[in-house]
Amino acid sequence: MAGRKVKLTTDENDRKDQRDRTQKLIESTKDMDALQSSPPRLLKGKARYIYTRLQPLLAQTKYVKQADLQTVILLCIQIEEYQKAYEHLQEHDQVQATYKTVVSPTTGKMKTDFTGYKKDPSIGIIDTCTAKIRALSTDLGLNPESRASLLKINDGDKDAPSMEEMRKAFGA
Repeated sequence: MAGRKVKLTTDENDRKDQRDRTQKLIESTKDMDALQSSPPRLLKGKARYIYTRLQPLLAQTKYVKQADLQTVILLCIQIEEYQKAYEHLQEHDQVQATYKTVVSPTTGKMKTDFTGYKKDPSIGIIDTCTAKIRALSTDLGLNPESRASLLKINDGDKDAPSMEEMRKAFGA
């Protein structure tokens, strides 16, 4: 079983060890390039707008960097897909009646038989997007446990890799 997730925060109301851990992360990543302020060309429509809303919030954390750009892009896309699916459900019912068309072999007349209900596919899209948004948010520092785990930021952790070791490992 995994241990308790590491919490990073700068909120003065949170515990001192959590704030210290966060400060250590900020200091250890200060030489990395900041997340670009303009949305990548890849993003269009709502995803592009979402990036413009998220980027200032992520930049404020001081530990989401340009190296995290692909994760930010994926998060923007997932949020857009979630919103589209939700809007679709607002216009249509969550379940839809299904029918089977039957042609009589003797008369050739067509008849439609009710076969039941099926869930709107948008429900599955919302479920999938919700899980991905949660995971990507965690990776980005909106719930930054994964970066803290990757960097092994714990007080007195002698085995924690340096930022230089991390850059070499990731080819940066």
